[in-house]
Amino acid sequence: MTNKPKAIFFDWDGTLVDTLDFVFKAHNHVRAELGEAQWTRDEFKVHTKFSSVQLYPRIYGDRAQLAMATLEKFMNENHLKPENLVLLAGVQSFLADAKQSGIVMGVVSNKRHMFITREVDHMGLKPYFTSVVGAGVAAQDKPAADPLLFALKESGIAPGPDVWFVGDTEPDVLCARAAGWTAVLLHQDKDHQKLIAAHNPDVVVRDIVSFRSAAFAP
Repeated sequence: MTNKPKAIFFDWDGTLVDTLDFVFKAHNHVRAELGEAQWTRDEFKVHTKFSSVQLYPRIYGDRAQLAMATLEKFMNENHLKPENLVLLAGVQSFLADAKQSGIVMGVVSNKRHMFITREVDHMGLKPYFTSVVGAGVAAQDKPAADPLLFALKESGIAPGPDVWFVGDTEPDVLCARAAGWTAVLLHQDKDHQKLIAAHNPDVVVRDIVSFRSAAFAP
């Protein structure tokens, strides 16, 4: 039986907010600037399992710094525009109810730390979270456990299965497993059968709305 959560940490993109089209556009902007072929949606999904800090040295080599600077400029100019940052259905009410119930919460993302902190603040969600951790803060990014453990230390909660991590991708499940936490997968109507078979998340639900019954179970 899954332990009732005393703390819940969330991935950001695709879990609490819809930024998929913008992130796709941002990475293809970098590729255009560097004279590379545009990614298809399928290529994008494969590559962006990793943070840009992890990914760009692998695919751009000695141009990685230029690629990161190009991405950073594009993000700075566009990431807070309303059409690029949309709160997913049910998130606001879930966070309010969880806070009222005394559940400690935080965000752990592979998005650059300076961007994730700005976005959380811009969306008015900062008061709900004891910690917000983005890429580059911990020794390693997801799927390593490091950023989860870093965020948990800031919250003052002891690690264990009563700490849940909620995300929508394989690295989210893997980092929860590595940390010894309860792994929650939001499938968002995507075909995650291979992921589920390989890693057996503790909780599998469609979205945050569906997650309520698991999180607030008596």
